[in-house]
Amino acid sequence: MKVINHKSTPHQSPNVMLVHGAIRRPVTSVWMESLRSHLANEGFQAECFFWSGIPLPSSTKAAAKELILRLEQLGSRPIAIWCKSTGADVVNLAAQQIRPDLVLQVAPTFAASNELVDRFDRVTVRLRHDAFLSFWERTRIVHQLDDAKETQYVIVGPSNIGHHELNYPVDAVLSSGRTVSLYTLYTEILDTAKRD
Repeated sequence: MKVINHKSTPHQSPNVMLVHGAIRRPVTSVWMESLRSHLANEGFQAECFFWSGIPLPSSTKAAAKELILRLEQLGSRPIAIWCKSTGADVVNLAAQQIRPDLVLQVAPTFAASNELVDRFDRVTVRLRHDAFLSFWERTRIVHQLDDAKETQYVIVGPSNIGHHELNYPVDAVLSSGRTVSLYTLYTEILDTAKRD
């Protein structure tokens, strides 16, 4: 198994790959482009990775292979990955071969992975109560994997923030009491890949 390790040089913006979760809909391209544009305005080189979004092990494994090919094309450029929902499964499977500097996983859930790859810094942003993910977990289509070592940001409010709102630059209240725009939070977390 070939392993490619992407490491940043000081003060170099990481190439950020954005990986959506299930299910890919027309609006997926809209919000991913909005996030990509925001990150570009903040000095990041950002790219959207699209896959079927079907939350089945075969689909996430196929998407992981496609992601590996794309990341290999980037060669030795530094890499940070922002992933949402089952996109975390795609990234976790790909990370078995490619070691990003940082993975920012938002409301992560998994269809194929049974354990987390422990080869990179992982930061999680999640809702304290995610009714959307809870529903899909009860159907046993997806499941959670936890890493006690990962940094977590838990969103506790406002009450109208749900799973889908995590895709947009809405204000959120963190368990620390801080109120912050989600795009600002994502930018701050991804920015740590530049400083490591």
